[in-house]
Amino acid sequence: MNYLSFENNSKTTNNIFFFLGWCFGIITTCTYTTFLLPTTHKLLRNHITDIRGLKLLNNNKNNFYIDTFIDKNILKKFKNFMNNVNDNDDLYIYIKTSGGNYLDSLVICDMLLEHKGKTHAIINDYAYSCGLLCSLCCKCIYANKFTYFSPVDPMYNICDKKIQLSSVDIIFDKKNHNDIDDDTFLLNEQAIRNINVVKKYFDRIVKLHDYDKETEQKIFEELFEGKKNPHYINFSIKNLKSFGVIIEPLTQEMQKFSNLTYEY
Repeated sequence: MNYLSFENNSKTTNNIFFFLGWCFGIITTCTYTTFLLPTTHKLLRNHITDIRGLKLLNNNKNNFYIDTFIDKNILKKFKNFMNNVNDNDDLYIYIKTSGGNYLDSLVICDMLLEHKGKTHAIINDYAYSCGLLCSLCCKCIYANKFTYFSPVDPMYNICDKKIQLSSVDIIFDKKNHNDIDDDTFLLNEQAIRNINVVKKYFDRIVKLHDYDKETEQKIFEELFEGKKNPHYINFSIKNLKSFGVIIEPLTQEMQKFSNLTYEY
């Protein structure tokens, strides 16, 4: 009787331990999947990106990848990249981005425009908004027939909505100024100042590419001003060429390095 009681207690204990172990396994799996796995993936991806950049740089290829949203993280990496190249080196900027923070993008544009060596923008897929702006700040632009672009006019957050700064100016001009409050006047003033900043960069781009007056006006109206086209519109390589933007086809080597993004 005592032996049977001991055996039953042992089975009960084993069942309890099995149940606790099963619960612990479920909790651990859920925790890893929810919190640790995304963090591990992000750290691994950043590490791979750094390795990729070093590998290309060590092969005497001054390649940099803008393959995500342009923000302070991309800007930091680009500054590190620029610190490791010579003033007269050729630079190859591989761009695949939906856009980015305008201030961070302008800093990248400024460094590209100031670089003494030849700069090459390679777009194998798409370069929207600030991505196209960075591309235009390079001396040579390369793309394939399925590459797409969008206008570069700045956006502004108003009431949790992104709107074109040009829209503020358009609406302001249509309103009776006696009916406009001070906040709206201030908003329009900020819009004008930001548009003027973009215009200054555009003037440098015109000088870089030596556009004639007709081409300069066409590109500004179609891509920079924001009054003719909405910000969220696709332009093909054919469209950009019709505006006067000079785009060359991708070489096999550029295609190869462009695909390195997906080999790791």
